Amino acid sequence: MDFGYPCNVNVSIPVFREALHVCPYLSDQQCSNLRFTLAQAEPSFMTLLLERGFRHFGDDFFRPECPECSRCVGIRVLAQEFTLNESRRRCLKKNLDLTLGIGPVVVDEERLDLLNRFQVARWIKKEWSLIEYSEEQYRSSFGWDPAVTQELTVRDAHGTLLAVGLIDVAQDSISAIYHFHDPAEHKRGLGNWLILKEIELLQKLNLPYLYMGLWNGSSPSLTYKKLYSPHEMLREGRVWERES
Repeated sequence: MDFGYPCNVNVSIPVFREALHVCPYLSDQQCSNLRFTLAQAEPSFMTLLLERGFRHFGDDFFRPECPECSRCVGIRVLAQEFTLNESRRRCLKKNLDLTLGIGPVVVDEERLDLLNRFQVARWIKKEWSLIEYSEEQYRSSFGWDPAVTQELTVRDAHGTLLAVGLIDVAQDSISAIYHFHDPAEHKRGLGNWLILKEIELLQKLNLPYLYMGLWNGSSPSLTYKKLYSPHEMLREGRVWERES
């Protein structure tokens, strides 16, 4: 795939379409992704990939290209137009004791323990596939190009790690790769708090977009994304259209 990137290196990337398999979001559908691997990327190239609907875990980039279904679409929040409603003000107010850090991705026992406890809680509550991450799996999933990928750490007043957000920082946007948090602190709304802080960071940097991955109208696990408005959705993999 030639992305038409204006630089002095060859960025014609070999792309393959994976075999059909059951969709993780829509169990009545068969799905397929376009995939390629990429060892590193400048923020401007990441912007191009995000605009075209690509996401990644580690160096594995993908975008849905399903033969009989187009319900899963990219969604991005228009950060500069976003305003707080009463429930989000309450979320920020009850978490005033938290400290947000940002820096390179770190792989250690503290983060592995938090992620694996989060995975078990989601397996019990939402019947996710149960994955126990090793150090190598964590690094290969989240520890990508340090010029782009960063981690947000959330700690309480005692310094206890309560949540981690993995993000890509592109030329005009932030892309939320993955969030995980302490299941014992579910009443804090830490997932919501992290998204609000990402939007706040975009507003401070005067950048327009928070990419939140995929959305469709049928998967309960994706419903929350549409609550952050105004937002745009990627139609037919080509055009971003404002929804609200």
